[in-house]
Parts: sequence; structure tokens; C-alpha cells
Amino acid sequence: MQWTLALAVLATIVLAESAPETAVGGASYRLIAVMAGVAVVSLFATAAAGVTAAGLRRDFDRRRQLLMRFSRLRTVHGMLWLGIALATEYYLSWSRVVRADWGLGDIVLVDELLILAPLLLPLFLSWAAFYEVDRAIRLARTAATGESTPLWTRGGYLLFQARHQLGLLMVPLLIFLTLHDTVRVLEPDLLDKPLGAALFGLPIAALFLLFPLLLRTVWQTEPLPAGPLRERLTALALANGFLPTEILLWRTEGTVANAAVTGIWRRLRYVFLSDRLLAHFNDDELVAVFGHELGHVRYRHLLMRGLIVLAPVAVWWSVEYWLPGMAQAIAGVPATLGVDDSLAGGFTAIVLLGGILAVLLGSYSQRLEHEADLYAVEVSGGPAAWCNRHGEPSLAVHPFVTALEKLAYLNGTSRSSRSWQHASIARRIEFLERAAAEPRFAARFHARLRTAAIVLLATVLCGLLSQALAAATAAGII
Repeated sequence: MQWTLALAVLATIVLAESAPETAVGGASYRLIAVMAGVAVVSLFATAAAGVTAAGLRRDFDRRRQLLMRFSRLRTVHGMLWLGIALATEYYLSWSRVVRADWGLGDIVLVDELLILAPLLLPLFLSWAAFYEVDRAIRLARTAATGESTPLWTRGGYLLFQARHQLGLLMVPLLIFLTLHDTVRVLEPDLLDKPLGAALFGLPIAALFLLFPLLLRTVWQTEPLPAGPLRERLTALALANGFLPTEILLWRTEGTVANAAVTGIWRRLRYVFLSDRLLAHFNDDELVAVFGHELGHVRYRHLLMRGLIVLAPVAVWWSVEYWLPGMAQAIAGVPATLGVDDSLAGGFTAIVLLGGILAVLLGSYSQRLEHEADLYAVEVSGGPAAWCNRHGEPSLAVHPFVTALEKLAYLNGTSRSSRSWQHASIARRIEFLERAAAEPRFAARFHARLRTAAIVLLATVLCGLLSQALAAATAAGII
């Protein structure tokens, strides 16, 4: 959801910045249409949550099927939300209403917040509806097992969703938008000069390095308590040369079963283990999951993911500088599809960035997860170190494999379900079994990923060089 939300916000901002600065008229009718769109998305969420919550209250034993159906309904809800939100900007010219008809374009940050409102407001209203499903699960679990399950308020649930889904996106975005608007008010011409683009380089670099601090602050975290588990995790990290700055317990009120690592710079590197993960995994499984996160560090996956995000932009910079005719032809395609000329540039950027990321980032990330899986098995003993009850080596009883199976169960997904950046649990286990059966399979896989990393790095460096040459040419230096 976070990547979809990020692309949706980016698309909205790009379309708004590409739109003419003239009034469109009919502001009141457009406002009514926007409110109708918000209502449609919210009502769909309310209906989906209501049906699911009622089913959970009637028959909690069917929760797996009910939650899988709810997951499909949420996918439909996400598509509806995204379509209506983008149509609001493209067809209703919402940014022009805010900036030109209402005259709010020169007020720092106010116009952007109103432009993003049709995108963000339905999310909050939908989360308020989805709370009923979470509440029904917790109440039914308490009734079925007799266990005291924490039950948070609707406000607490909304706050958690806002921090988890929006915090990491909106905090940096608001900072950059404030900087952009301030510069636009004080020095209107500066943003059109090469120095204007360079002005944002330092904040972007700072955000890149300090992102782990932002993540630790936005998420509700605390250091993992001292004890045997922490000692085992620390020993594993030291043995492999990747001791993080801190191992953090991620408080989610039992909502999230997941782990994460962040921090390219080793002095600001954190590993997060969610509370639900600690509640349901034994220490061997937690050590294996921790090994998976160390695998992301070992193979520099955090850097690689950053480069794959930059790659589409870098390719466009290279095409613009070295093949300007092709760049003009690509930029002219939207006009042939009926896209307004004033929005053509923004439309091209959205399609290229969003489309390439949707394919490349998802596919590449799945391969990075496979590589981290291999590392998890390796550092937690390897398949041969774990035997079944007959004393025979068996990957099926390896703690990392059992942890993967538990993840599918705890997250209410089937073994065959996959996400954008993760292969299905079944596919990940099949991959590990093949690696265990074929000695050279893992080596070939690592080699292919190293080749891809070299190509990716060269692509980004070429794009940066092209942009630097373009800026130097515009400044008259060359």
C-alpha cells in the first residue's frame, strides 16, 4: 500500500504542477463532485468492513476465508480510491480550483494540502471503517480462547494507520513542499535555473542518510529488552560483521507480523521486530528471521532498492541529453492519446516512472528477497543442520521455513498469495529447496544479481552524468 500511495501522491503533485495557472470556473460544482467521490470510496470501505465484521462475529472459525475475501475487497477498494483520486485532478482540474479559482496558490503549503485532500481524506474515512474488522477479530478471539486481547480505540487505530501508512511519506514530502513554496515566494525565478534543482540536493541526501531516524520516530518503537533472545541476535550479527545500531521492538498492538531493516550507513542502522512476531515465533525462528534482515545488509539491498527507484529517472535524463529527438517523440505521445498539452509532460513522467517501477521494482525486489532467504538459511545453520524426527536432514523443519509458514497464517494469506515485492511463501520455499538440492544454483543466482547491480549502478551514474552535463550546458559552462 505504501508504494501505491507514494505513486498516487507523486502523480497528484506532478499533474498539479503541470496544470495551467488559469481559473476553470464552476468551483462549487467541482467541489460537490469531489465530495461525492470521497463518499463513494468511504461507503465501499464501510460496506466491505461491515460484511466482514458481521461474518467474523457469526462464525470466527471461518476467519481465514473471510479475511481472504476482505483482502480482495480491499484490493478493489484501492483501485476505486486511486481511480477516483486521479480523476479528481485530471478531469475536475482540482488543483486549478484551489490555486486559481480560490486564489490559494501563493500560500505556503496550504494549496498542496487541499490538492491532496481528495486523495488522503478517503483513506482516513476508510481506515475508520476498517477498524470494525480489527475490533471484531479481537473480540471474537477473546471469546473463543479466553485470552485477554488488547482492544484499541478507533482513534488509536487511525493514529497507527496514519503513522504506518502516511508518516514515512508525508513528513519528507511536507518538508520539501515547504522548501519549494518558500523559494517560489522569495525567489520565483530560482526554481527554473540549474541552481534551483541543486538546492534540493542537500535535503535529499540528508533524508537518505537520516531516514532510519525518521522511521524509528514515526513507528512506535523501543529497544528490544535484554535477555537470551537479544544476546543470540547480537552474537549472530557480530559473527557476520553487521551489528546494527539498535535492535528495536516495533509496537503495533499485535496488528503486524513482520520484520524490517533500514540504514545504508552502519552508524544509523536498525532492525525492527514487530510485537506480533515476538509473540508467535520461537527464538530459533526469530534468529532465522533476523538472519534474513542481515542478508539485506550483507548484499546491500537497501542501496540497490534506492538505485532501482532512481533508474527510470536516470534513463530519462540520459535520453533527454543524448537522444533529444527520441525524448521529444516520447513526450509527444500523450497528445496523440487525447491528453491536454499542458499536462503532457506530467502524464509522461507518471506513466514512465509508475509503469517502470511497477514492473522493475516488484520483480527486482522479489529476487532480493530470495537472496536474503538464502542468507537466512545459511547463517542459521543451513538445511543439513536441521533434522526431522527420523534424524534425516530436512529443509521443511528449518526455523526459517517454519517462520515463513507462520507468516502466511498470521497475516491471513494463503501460501500461494504473493505481494508486489515478495514472492509467495510457497515459491520462496520451493526456491530454497532447489538451492539445497542443486549446489551451484545459489552461486549462479548470486552472480546474476551481481551483474544486475552493476548494470543498475552504471545506468544511474550515466543519468547523473547526463544531468550534470545538461546543467553545465544551460549555465554556459560548456
